[in-house]
Amino acid sequence: MEVVSLFARPSSSEIARAEEELQGALHEFKSVLADEQRRELDEKAAVPDADGVLIFTAQLDNKNRKGRSVASRLHSVLLSVQNFCSIFDTFAASRPEIAALVWGSVKLTMRVSKPRVGLHRDSGARTELWQIIINYTSYYEAVSELFMRLGKLCPVFAEYHALYPSSKRLQQSLISFHASIVRCCSHVVEALNRPCMGRSKSPSQSPGPNLREGHSQVIRALCGPFEQEFEPDMDAIQRNSDDVQTAIALAKSQADNQDQQLQAREREEASESRKVLRKFFSLQDGQLDKIHKLELQRNERQIRQYPSAEQGCV
Repeated sequence: MEVVSLFARPSSSEIARAEEELQGALHEFKSVLADEQRRELDEKAAVPDADGVLIFTAQLDNKNRKGRSVASRLHSVLLSVQNFCSIFDTFAASRPEIAALVWGSVKLTMRVSKPRVGLHRDSGARTELWQIIINYTSYYEAVSELFMRLGKLCPVFAEYHALYPSSKRLQQSLISFHASIVRCCSHVVEALNRPCMGRSKSPSQSPGPNLREGHSQVIRALCGPFEQEFEPDMDAIQRNSDDVQTAIALAKSQADNQDQQLQAREREEASESRKVLRKFFSLQDGQLDKIHKLELQRNERQIRQYPSAEQGCV
């Protein structure tokens, strides 16, 4: 029985095209960053281990003590991205920076969810306005809610890590999925870097009722259309997530089919081995019977040939 190879080895050109898609998303992400953020991404982008993910989420909580804990909501997507980056880094050794930049993009997006880009130290009212927005949890809640929804769409590492090396389609779908995540991160950062609306009358003036109302209008302006603005990103991530699940199911089905073929081959070979052994032992038994018969015949001849010797022994 011939075992059919169900897993074609991924061609370098197909994997290269998938990586180009991811590289394009990373280039787009870099283009929306400030120079300082871009340097931070290039200098600190390194894929951590699982403990490093926990440490980072704890740091996010420390910076967001005025709001609810975000660790439980963001940890799943962070861990999922870290898991993918780790396995991608292993099988894309020629471009190790890609995995590091994917992780760094998601990490940096969460760090800059408290907007700082575009603020000027000499604009006290504008800085104060942003600071009040930071103190409100509304916008950050919207961003963290986005990532929480995204985390629910992330594939489970345990479901694909053993299948990843052998399935070309699974590799491509996972790369495309994470490219859509990076593009969503670009959108988040771009939205956070937009010019702020409203300003106080005096840099040194404490926010009064009118200024606070202006701040509330800014928050409503930012958060109101949030879901609508990011709906295309989430739709793209959903489609890619569905494709990943399909690829996982197909890869698992192929793996199960291959296992069944291998088991059938093993059973067939075991059956053949048993037949050979039975034949061997059957021949051995026949040979032993023949030898025993020849020995009896020899003894009988000796008795007939030397009858007096036999009688003397008696």
